[in-house]
Amino acid sequence: MGICVSATLYAVLFISHIIAAALNFDWAFNAVAVMLSILTFSVGPSSVLLGNISVPKEQLQANTIGFGIGCLLACGLAWAYAERSFDFGLTLSFVLFTAVIHLAHRSRVKRIMDKKMD
Repeated sequence: MGICVSATLYAVLFISHIIAAALNFDWAFNAVAVMLSILTFSVGPSSVLLGNISVPKEQLQANTIGFGIGCLLACGLAWAYAERSFDFGLTLSFVLFTAVIHLAHRSRVKRIMDKKMD
């Protein structure tokens, strides 16, 4: 459910950024681009939050799926930021940033799981 909500939000934001660009609404384009970037880097944690997932095992599953999706989106985002060309350094840094966010989230969930087992 959380991934569906995140995907819907991402699609709405993506369409909004295209419309803002077509209408030359620079402020709206920039605001939406920031929101898209944040969502790209944090698909797993965003899915947990937006889907109101409270079961740690399901949070880990959302994190794992979200990480894979986030890496793909990070590559696309790097391509967009590099003016629609491939930039290895930018792509690598975006994927690594996505990994760090997801690993931090995963660590947090595992700590919560460990505390419940004590």
